Amino acid sequence: MTAHDCNVDLKDRALPITDLFGRYDMIKAAQALVAIGKDNPLPTSWQSPTTLEWDTRGKVQGQGIWFGFEHIFKEQWLVGAKIPFMHLNSQLEFLQNDQLVQDLQLGVNGNVSLHKYLNEINQALGIRSYQWQRTGFGDLDLYVGWSLVEDYFKKFKHFDLALKIGVLCPVSDMLDLDYPTAVPFGGYNHRGLYLEADWNCELKDDWHVGLWANLTGRQAKVQQRRMPVAKELPQFGALVGDAWVEPGFTFGISPYVWLSDLQDGLGAKASYTIITHGQDFWRDRRIDTLLTAQLSNVIKNSEWASEYLTVGLVYELQPVMKLTSSVPYLYLNLDIPVKMFVDTVGAAKAYRLAGGFEFNF
Repeated sequence: MTAHDCNVDLKDRALPITDLFGRYDMIKAAQALVAIGKDNPLPTSWQSPTTLEWDTRGKVQGQGIWFGFEHIFKEQWLVGAKIPFMHLNSQLEFLQNDQLVQDLQLGVNGNVSLHKYLNEINQALGIRSYQWQRTGFGDLDLYVGWSLVEDYFKKFKHFDLALKIGVLCPVSDMLDLDYPTAVPFGGYNHRGLYLEADWNCELKDDWHVGLWANLTGRQAKVQQRRMPVAKELPQFGALVGDAWVEPGFTFGISPYVWLSDLQDGLGAKASYTIITHGQDFWRDRRIDTLLTAQLSNVIKNSEWASEYLTVGLVYELQPVMKLTSSVPYLYLNLDIPVKMFVDTVGAAKAYRLAGGFEFNF
């Protein structure tokens, strides 16, 4: 998986992923330091402009593997578990632009001074590095469900419907607050509950269609988070303390078409996926609330939507291995971000290449 860009407004402008929550403004970051009682590192002559916005660029890359197990008992009931193991890395680079040079009337050595004060401000905010990486497990998914699997059901050659209810159990560490590019491995350590439907059918020989749908809610909790105090970006928030966060609901739906065994077990598959997330609700739960946290933009920017198309190849091993009681297969999928039916606001435009092996027994 790799992502460089994002959509942040209804105009579908592709901006650097580092601008997902807005552009970095050095004036607002310095004012946030003053608000919490620290010195402003900027020279007096640099404090007169109302904004000093930087250009940025960066990326998020990841590799991982899913481990999953599902058992069907008494023909229609099922239990299962899934968990991802991932390695993620991200980085952020600040770029001087012409507007900064003009506003500050920088000379030959201005670039060096500009980065010097930028780093001083961010270090005073508690930022350790603009690069981040982590390896570990994501949320543990435990579920139970009911299934209906029939051959020659109604007008279908094969019919498979599964209804599931599951819980998401955080097992990863909390988000690294001192790294502005850190990515959560799950749902920010919020426990979750979800309902899911998975429908698959074979219309006729080697013609398959299906649909997946999921609705997830996560439990509110109090946890340490960064919060802005002078309209600085939330990942650079000067206030670090307890916040009550209630995540919004997440809904996803994905229909697919699969043409299997086009030639010697090789088939093609295509799907469309849309995922939307409602606004999170925040409350400042610090003991000392003399200084007010500015949470309105944090709440507003927590809502997002994402669409992508998936194209893939599926290779069934059953004909090769001469198996009759199982259907093992290999697959290779490419996820491509698109904008078709909803405004994909607040989401990273991530391309993902995924390969796997599935064995049913």
